[in-house]
Amino acid sequence: MQKKQQIKAVPVSAIQNSKWQSVVCEELDHMEVELQAHLATLSLRVRDILNFQVGDVIELDCKPDTPPLKVMVEQRPKFFGIAGVQGGKKAIRVMGRIPPHGG
Repeated sequence: MQKKQQIKAVPVSAIQNSKWQSVVCEELDHMEVELQAHLATLSLRVRDILNFQVGDVIELDCKPDTPPLKVMVEQRPKFFGIAGVQGGKKAIRVMGRIPPHGG
């Protein structure tokens, strides 16, 4: 008696999708995105902006320790954070995610 070996067939499209997915994931690992942390937003007259000089102080309508900052990834709000210093450099500690709109 011969034993029949069961072979599970994997569709070619599944293998191609898996390879494609692997390539995309590899590329995403090396991709750079723009990240910004917004402390405050204010409106100024164009005349005031044109008159800025070195040493001028722009007053913001918030306290330095007022959390949370909005952390933007590619101009989309993604995280809340707190400003601070780490290793002598300015830093942001991520405190949570901003839920996606409509979900």
